[in-house]
Amino acid sequence: MSWNVERPVNDVNTIRSYAPNSPDRHKLEEELARMRQTPLEIPLIIDGREVRTGTVVDVPCPDDKAVILARAHLAGPDELRRAAESALAAQAAWARMDWYHRVAVFAKAATLLAVSIPI
Repeated sequence: MSWNVERPVNDVNTIRSYAPNSPDRHKLEEELARMRQTPLEIPLIIDGREVRTGTVVDVPCPDDKAVILARAHLAGPDELRRAAESALAAQAAWARMDWYHRVAVFAKAATLLAVSIPI
């Protein structure tokens, strides 16, 4: 079976500069201001489902520890057990998959991440 992996592009002309007063800098500053206003809730993801435990830890802003950017749910023993069981079950199917199909999964994930970032 033949397959084709897209060649990575490293074009220095497409790297954002974030120079003062640039449109990219303005978008970045707007997004940071928005993030500081409303903390994001970060659930656990176990077996593809969001899990909220009620036990959370605050995620502070790196440059201002008084500003909380998010609240992340913490896993307890039950969540850890369920996550490990789910990972072990998925590993068997992943191991049976041809390596080029595994590459395709990561390539698709990279593409989805690249197009969903608004900045």
